[in-house]
Amino acid sequence: MSERFIKFIPSEESMWLLKNHPNAMSLLMLIATRARWHENGISEFELGECHIGDHEACGLSRQEYRTALKLLTSRLHVKMIENCRTRQKSTTGTTTYGTKVKLISSNVYDINLNITNHRINQPATTDQPPTNHEQRKNKKEKNVKEQHTSVFDFLKIEELNIDEQAHLMGLAISEERLKKAVDYAIIAKGRKEIRKSFMATVVWHAQAISPPEIEAIKPKEPHQHQVARGYLLQMSVWGYKIVWEKNIDLIQEGHMIIPLDGSLMQISLNRPVEELQKDLKLSLEQAKIKLKSKKIVEIA
Repeated sequence: MSERFIKFIPSEESMWLLKNHPNAMSLLMLIATRARWHENGISEFELGECHIGDHEACGLSRQEYRTALKLLTSRLHVKMIENCRTRQKSTTGTTTYGTKVKLISSNVYDINLNITNHRINQPATTDQPPTNHEQRKNKKEKNVKEQHTSVFDFLKIEELNIDEQAHLMGLAISEERLKKAVDYAIIAKGRKEIRKSFMATVVWHAQAISPPEIEAIKPKEPHQHQVARGYLLQMSVWGYKIVWEKNIDLIQEGHMIIPLDGSLMQISLNRPVEELQKDLKLSLEQAKIKLKSKKIVEIA
């Protein structure tokens, strides 16, 4: 058997892990070095499998180890085979330790698998063409590699720090569902309808049984429109119902007509709220004076 070597692939995924998640990169290197890479001898491991769990071996704390493992499984580098919770009790009385995982991606580390040719009794003089099964398998692995670098890229936004990105990747939520939650939070933030935080909004929407659709988020009415409606309500209470009827639709167009200084005046709502409040306050004061003197004049 030739001496083993492990190939590092300087891919986009590798550089992203190295820069943003060095703990995950360290754990992935440990898995690559321990993973079974040949079929010689008898082993409890299949190709690519190994035991991990001794977090000190790669210089991580227990929590750092768990976070790194969640990230690697969510990004399809590693598959969890069994742990202490899922492992069947041994009938021989012997126990195993750690968590069994399998390296399923080679776009960061290629462990140079040495697969035995089962047709050793018929040595070939030329390279043997791959079977139909091998061709389908190779095509599937190629598609996974091509799509892998884009997994969860939508989480790389300024609203989410590295730890929050890793936490979201570790949730048992599909990529599509998580993306909808992020899109919802971005729009909710722009409309100032965010919950405790951006992260809390994403988690709430992603885990909700019936999450609201993005279209269901109604934009808040501008403050100037709210001030105008308050003015109309007061005028209606005082008996100036015609003022309400004339303006209720005009507000949506960004202006309104008010009685001011003995005549009708059209004012714009698209201006500083302080200026609008000043005009409406003066109109209310004049209307109140007329109300006290019993000289309410209908606006024709």
